[in-house]
Amino acid sequence: MALQIAYGNTLENFGGTSNFSFTGTTNDDLANITDHDHSYTFTGSSGGTIDFGEINKSPEEIDALCISGLVTVGTVSIYGGSTLIESISNPGGSIFVVFPLTNVDIKIEFTSPFTLGYVSLARVYNIESGEQAGFNRNYLNSHKSTRTVLNMQAAPVSSLIENKPLKGALTLPHFPKADVGDFLNIFYGYHPLNGSRVGVPFFIREDEADVESSYTCFDADVKVKAHSQTLSLNSISLNYKVFNGS
Repeated sequence: MALQIAYGNTLENFGGTSNFSFTGTTNDDLANITDHDHSYTFTGSSGGTIDFGEINKSPEEIDALCISGLVTVGTVSIYGGSTLIESISNPGGSIFVVFPLTNVDIKIEFTSPFTLGYVSLARVYNIESGEQAGFNRNYLNSHKSTRTVLNMQAAPVSSLIENKPLKGALTLPHFPKADVGDFLNIFYGYHPLNGSRVGVPFFIREDEADVESSYTCFDADVKVKAHSQTLSLNSISLNYKVFNGS
């Protein structure tokens, strides 16, 4: 089972949002979904459809659609032209769908009121070795933590609920030296189509068979070290913070 990383966002460098449209009721600017600042959101008060128009790009440039900061209790359906790619009922806060976005009209359909934080048309990098033992299942974990005040008898009196970013760590101890540049390009590279990747959120999907086993990642810290036994390999550690919407 390969762990997948989606990176870059063509929507941020797609020549504006003139090709985008929304069928439904909203008071928000549709351009908000292309801004990875999650304080700008897009809400459809009674469901509706976001249409990105025809995406005339090759699979080498875009091969996944990712959604972050999703809040809805209905069904989310993703279409490529008239073909249904994925349909998710009562989804969590993040969706990561892989399919070639070549010369097709991309649509996201919502059956109920919804709010979006960020949408990405991204490239995908597969970690074929999967994750190491003890890897955090951050799509199942919660951002909420509780601090409780106790009385003299050590009984709970009041509680403060706080939201904190989750933390993730991925260790790749036997990484081919020839592929290190491609991996670093995920976090620090530049592409004329989807721009600089420095500071741009990326997505991780842990299970290829589950589009909801995903989350938004930011503040990446990548360290590359020499392998202990051969010069043809390197050891890579990736630390990052996580937002899964829960």
